[in-house]
Amino acid sequence: MSKNAAFAAAVVAGLFASGAAMADDLAGWVDVYHVNLQVGGGRLGCIQFRDDWEEFVLPGRWGCVYGNSTDMAAKELSALLREAALLPYDNPMKKCRVFWDATDNMGFAIITAAECGPRHCGASSRTCGMFLTPEPF
Repeated sequence: MSKNAAFAAAVVAGLFASGAAMADDLAGWVDVYHVNLQVGGGRLGCIQFRDDWEEFVLPGRWGCVYGNSTDMAAKELSALLREAALLPYDNPMKKCRVFWDATDNMGFAIITAAECGPRHCGASSRTCGMFLTPEPF
């Protein structure tokens, strides 16, 4: 096998191997926070963004935080998203960006990080410029 062919094969193999490691993110208004004790598996809570625009929804329409009883970071992440869901629509802290790199067995995003606040929906944001002035349902 030539060096060029070996290099090309390595690049292709690397692309397939790294597919699961690619992170994605989305920003929007946290509309729903859901907890289901029957699910188990360390799932702490799930969110849905307000889905007025079909192209700005999470995988399976939900994003979930997983952790265990000693995982303080996961608890803080879940609490941040729960608090955002409870805020009124005119509060800029309701705008959050979540990050994930995998989905669970239901097809929901497994949220690994989140940020909430007004800077996530500015004019330079690729995913939430239209969320600047939400209207209540």
